[in-house]
Amino acid sequence: MKQKYWDYIKEAAQRYQISPFLIQAVCAIESRYDPEARSGRCFGLMQLHKDTAKKYGVDAHDPRENIMGGAAVLARLMEKYDGNIRKVLGVYNSTCTDAYVREVLRAYHQAQLLETSSLPSARHKN
Repeated sequence: MKQKYWDYIKEAAQRYQISPFLIQAVCAIESRYDPEARSGRCFGLMQLHKDTAKKYGVDAHDPRENIMGGAAVLARLMEKYDGNIRKVLGVYNSTCTDAYVREVLRAYHQAQLLETSSLPSARHKN
């Protein structure tokens, strides 16, 4: 993943108060971090539907705006479904399958583990 995408993800996570790792996982599974990805009427890193992008006032073809729009949708769904990530992912991907939810959750947990393993250990502090 390009550093600028991670910067956009962190910005969106802070703005919408959701986990950056959830946004990262959706990008990984929906588009494999390809800003040119297209599936039907869905575009970009977060595979925003054309109508959804319009509703949120973002350009689905612009990587930063695509991430912001996708994060806004995830945040709205997190609120609506009381933080139930499985339900959120199921609704986010309208053709959702259990396999899709498992795949995104696996990417989400891997991202969290990688971040945790890169933090300095408390025992190494002076």
